[in-house]
Amino acid sequence: MLESVNYYLKSFIEKRTDELGQNVLMGDKDYQLLSELLKTKFNEVLEQASDEQRELLLKYEEEGQIQTALAIELMYKQGLMDGIYIYQRVFGN
Repeated sequence: MLESVNYYLKSFIEKRTDELGQNVLMGDKDYQLLSELLKTKFNEVLEQASDEQRELLLKYEEEGQIQTALAIELMYKQGLMDGIYIYQRVFGN
């Protein structure tokens, strides 16, 4: 039973963080501006890199994106657990 709860919780968190990424982050002007600046800088570096360096840089960016997604998922999960804990402390359930 615990495995199925963990599976559904993980599925819920993945879906919810994807929704937040699309609806909240993409709607935030500061986030959009920073994303564009980073994208521009990364493209400038790629233009000046050799083919071998380009491959390494693209792999670096990909792994950085995976790390960021994991961090967001872990923070969301912790926030959810903190919310449950606070609810239990306040309402005594």
